[in-house]
Amino acid sequence: MEKIFDVMGCEDAFKTRLAVYKFEGNALAWWKAYKHAKGGDA
Repeated sequence: MEKIFDVMGCEDAFKTRLAVYKFEGNALAWWKAYKHAKGGDA
């Protein structure tokens, strides 16, 4: 991911959003459960 961030010139605030977009499998399921528990849309 760091290589992608460097190539795209991502600011810190955007890095989290991009990393979440790249989640797959168990990581994606975890993120959706986390967001749901916090009351947000996944």
